[in-house]
Formats: sequence, structure tokens, C-alpha cells
Amino acid sequence: REKQVYSCMEESNHTIKAILGKIYPELSKKLRPLARKQIAAHLLKLQKECRAKKTAHGWRLVGVG
Repeated sequence: REKQVYSCMEESNHTIKAILGKIYPELSKKLRPLARKQIAAHLLKLQKECRAKKTAHGWRLVGVG
């Protein structure tokens, strides 16, 4: 999943909501909170690795583009 999150961010999907919509387009509303937590965990891992940074508008990749 981490690769999918990273790829979404490369495509300008910088919020958890946007990433969720791209990775899980047909996920039931009941499971979305769990999916958001999972995406957030991946983003925090990328942040710890200095590969992503949280901004006022969501998240962005570091050292890309």
C-alpha cells in the first residue's frame, strides 16, 4: 500500500481523502475510517523517512520535482 500512497502523491493527490478515493474508490463508508488511519500511518512513515512532509494543504513529497 505504501507504494500506492506514494504514487498517488506523485499524481498530485495530497490529502488523505484524495488518496483514499484513488486507492479505495468503492470502499464502503463503514470501512473508510480504518482506511484513513492506514493511509495516515503510511504518510507518517514516509515523513519519518524524510520522504514526505505535512503542509497546510495536506501532504507533499520531499525532494521530488
